[in-house]
Amino acid sequence: MRSLVWAGVDFATGESFITTETVAAVLGEELRFDEPSAEKIRQLFARLGRAMPENNLRQAQFPRSAVILENPLGTAPGYRVSCERRVSPAPGAPAQPVQRHLAVMPGVPREMKPMFDDLVAPWIRSLRGSSEVVLTRTFQTFGMSESALDEAVGAIPPGAYSIKAFCIAHNISEAFFFKLKKEGRGPREMAVGRRTLISIEAAADWRHEREADAATEAA
Repeated sequence: MRSLVWAGVDFATGESFITTETVAAVLGEELRFDEPSAEKIRQLFARLGRAMPENNLRQAQFPRSAVILENPLGTAPGYRVSCERRVSPAPGAPAQPVQRHLAVMPGVPREMKPMFDDLVAPWIRSLRGSSEVVLTRTFQTFGMSESALDEAVGAIPPGAYSIKAFCIAHNISEAFFFKLKKEGRGPREMAVGRRTLISIEAAADWRHEREADAATEAA
C-alpha cells in the first residue's frame, strides 16, 4: 500500500507541522533535525534578502527513518517513509506482515509536481517492480450543471467491466475475447452511450458457461 500526502510541510506553523508529527507518532519514531536541510532554508532566505522566521527551521525536522526529498523550488523538503505492519487479509485470518509506504510533499503545485515526477514516481515504480504505467483519462466539462453531470455519469452502471478490464480480470487477450465473440461464446454486452460494457452478472454467467463447456469436454 502506498499513500501520497501533500500540504502540511510547506509552512512551519504549529498547526501545519502536525502532519510530520503525526507521521512520526504512527511510526513510533522521534523527530530528527537535519542540518543540511536547515542550511538550505537559511541560504534561500539569504538570497531573497529576507529575515528568516525561526519556526521555518521546523521544516528541517523529519521522522527518524525518513528519506528526504530535495525541493530546489522552495524551503520545505518532502520525505518518504516505509514501515511493516501486520494485517489480517480477511476476518479471522492470521495477520501477515505487509509493507506500508508514505510520501509527504509540499502543497504548492509548482514545488509538489516536480518532486512527484522526479523523486516520488520513480520510487513508486521501484516498489512495484515494474515500469508499467496505469493510464488515466481526464474529462473536462462545461455548460452543464453538476446535477446534470451527475445524471450523465450515473448512467454508467457500477460494477461493470470495459472489454479491456474484462480481459485483464479473466487473464485472456483482447484478440481471444473477440475470437470468442465471433464464435458466439463471448459474454453478454451492453451499450452505455458509446461505450461497450459487460456487467458483473454477465461476467459471472460467462464463467459458469465456460466451466460447463470444460466439464463437457472433459467427459
